[in-house]
Amino acid sequence: MEEFRCDRGGEHCADGSDEFACVCPEQWDLWKCTDGLDCINVGYVCNQEYDDCQDKSDEENCDAWECPEEMWQCQDRQCIPKDLVCDGSAYCKDGSDEIDCHLWNCTQGRWRCVVDDKCISTTSVCSGGSSCSDGSDEMNCADWNCAEGWWKCVADQKCIAKTRLCTGLSLCSDGSDQMNCKGSSCKTKGWKCADDNQCVPLVGLCDGTPDCIDKSDEVNCTEVSCSRHRSKCADYLQCISDSYFCDGIVDCIDQSDEENCAEKKCLWYEWKCTKGEKCIWTETVCNGVADCRDESDEVNCEDWNCMEGMQKCADGKKCFPSWDICDGQSVCDDGSDEIGCEEGECSALHWKCADGQQCVEDYDVCNWDIDCDDGSDEMNCAEWNCTVGMEKCADGIQCYPFMFMKCDGSLDCADFSDEWDCPCPWGEWKCADGKQCISEEEQCDHSINCRDGSDEEGTMFHTHFPFLYF
Repeated sequence: MEEFRCDRGGEHCADGSDEFACVCPEQWDLWKCTDGLDCINVGYVCNQEYDDCQDKSDEENCDAWECPEEMWQCQDRQCIPKDLVCDGSAYCKDGSDEIDCHLWNCTQGRWRCVVDDKCISTTSVCSGGSSCSDGSDEMNCADWNCAEGWWKCVADQKCIAKTRLCTGLSLCSDGSDQMNCKGSSCKTKGWKCADDNQCVPLVGLCDGTPDCIDKSDEVNCTEVSCSRHRSKCADYLQCISDSYFCDGIVDCIDQSDEENCAEKKCLWYEWKCTKGEKCIWTETVCNGVADCRDESDEVNCEDWNCMEGMQKCADGKKCFPSWDICDGQSVCDDGSDEIGCEEGECSALHWKCADGQQCVEDYDVCNWDIDCDDGSDEMNCAEWNCTVGMEKCADGIQCYPFMFMKCDGSLDCADFSDEWDCPCPWGEWKCADGKQCISEEEQCDHSINCRDGSDEEGTMFHTHFPFLYF
């Protein structure tokens, strides 16, 4: 029957001729295996890692292999999308896509950093957070035209997505993204002021401080229900955070949040703030960061005895972990943790950079993120044994904290192996490679969702796709 012709669902003819001379679908960049039985994405050809064709023809004659015009060819002959060239992360196994970037012309929709020649998305330019090491993407923003679908704040000239306009949560320092909102619903986390022009945060409704220019967010508060994790003061006119009740600081205008407070006992490893009933971890007392709202955990630190494993700075104002001594990065305001150190020596649980001057923590070595100024913490990683609590990705190069990041739904390994062999949540289906879960509804829906194409096995859509293109 014609319906079984080239369906890649198995041979229905005894001689297999129903799967001979099949044409690959034209809507994707596909490459036909020599035996004609399968089509794979060009990103799998000569990638030196998987034999994706049953006859292994995708790893043959690679010296003569040429990528399609819209792709970029690594020195080892692998093909990657041009948008990934000189983006600051190596996708070629030989790293050739991050070499000689000063000679590379960024593709459309990308922008070149001034110093490091990295190509970043135009949506990252003037976004309020620098993606370039030299910060050049956040300079001269007054003259920058935001990318399509983005909007420029009036005062700070930052570009934000138009989808963030009139949400009630301002990303612009001047709140200009929450003005001129006539006709907008202010979405789920915003509230429309009475003037029908301004959106303010829903959590600010009836909090005692006007956010609307017309102050309508503080009117008729007895009839307003507080948002999640907030409760009414005794006068029913004001909403405050649940954590503010009995914390030693008056937030309600009627002071009811600090009335009838039962004394709370802290656990053995906790310390009670001077005002209120809040308990904090004892090890955070006198660490230079106030955890109590009254900042009592950072007062009289000269008389505080640091916890075991902690050291006190010479000025007596801060406690810090002992392993930060002589690590090349001062944590004490007076610099005493870096005084009297033998030159080039690192403290325990630290690693010396190749320059002999800088120390980084053990877990920062070979984690796919450069911490040493000379980049030596990301060199020779195949020979590096990951520190305690870290584990090698499948590539044998990168280390990651497997206890926290294995099967957490976020890709942390460059080869994605931290999300391999993970149980699928309820309502999802595991692809044949055991490395990906998709919704059960996406199986056999005539659209490739699994990287290995197994969700469409038995249909004419069955093929292979590398994760790179999703």
